[in-house]
Amino acid sequence: MELITLAMPVYNAEPYIEKVLLSALNQTYDRIEYIIVDDKGTDRSMDIIRQLILTHPRGNAVRIIEHPVNIGTGAGRNTAINAAQGQFLYFMDNDDEITPDCIQKLYEEMKKSDVDFVAGSIGAFASDAISCQPCKKNIVERDKTQMVNIFNIIYTWNKLYKISFLRDNNIQCIPHNLHEDPYFTFQVAVKAKSYCIIWDVTYMYRDWSITQKVWSQKKFEQFPQIFAAQLDVLKKESFSAVLRRKYKKKAFWFRVAMARFALQTPGFGHSYINRFLSSAYLRDKDTFCDGILFLGYLISIMPLTVKIMFLKFHNICRR
Repeated sequence: MELITLAMPVYNAEPYIEKVLLSALNQTYDRIEYIIVDDKGTDRSMDIIRQLILTHPRGNAVRIIEHPVNIGTGAGRNTAINAAQGQFLYFMDNDDEITPDCIQKLYEEMKKSDVDFVAGSIGAFASDAISCQPCKKNIVERDKTQMVNIFNIIYTWNKLYKISFLRDNNIQCIPHNLHEDPYFTFQVAVKAKSYCIIWDVTYMYRDWSITQKVWSQKKFEQFPQIFAAQLDVLKKESFSAVLRRKYKKKAFWFRVAMARFALQTPGFGHSYINRFLSSAYLRDKDTFCDGILFLGYLISIMPLTVKIMFLKFHNICRR
């Protein structure tokens, strides 16, 4: 059995960290090394972790890597990629839990399908009930033209990656950016040659959508950095024109989704819509060879009132 690295950045997760870590330690798969990245929170999370690994049978398999200061979850994931000793790497968040057979099921599918990564289905803790949303069947994809669909599964966690795939392609998060998932997963979507999604629910996450409907200005401020970085990744690839435009359309709809979120945020949210739907992201030859991208360009040069009308109309169409 090959060694698998399970990595978890930790920052202020005291109410949940014991259950979270136990779900990771009590896996049916035998060969796991655990990397806990201490991102210098202000609560007792790390004290609980250190106490737990003193008594748990797998405590010796846990490595704690300390950041000098708080630098964010994305930086914590980068630390894990660089430090992992396993052939495969799995990320989880410090307030979620995994099923006891999570790693076992993902590893078995990895050995069967030999893909760049395997993703499990997810469920959510909500009002003391568990709501699961598994896919309907296992999916193995090797068609490069379909890799763009990976970006629909935007979260970094609940995927077992080949560590060689991540390292060979230099796939990492943007340090200090509060949104670690969109850029990382976009790189995976561009670089991957194969993937698998299994129908088994392997991950349970806590849905903070109700309590986090209002974002800070800093979170909105950092999105343009992600938008630009996504397009920089594409520029370095020798894709066909058709495939390149598919990825650009996916990136455009992501910007629309973030602009819609800004529209729904009271106070300062509207001030970011022009930046999210800027023509700067659509000024190239591909824009004028594709109907969706050209529509995006036309919207981008319109006044804010028109952009808001478009976002409201798009929101209605999605219902």
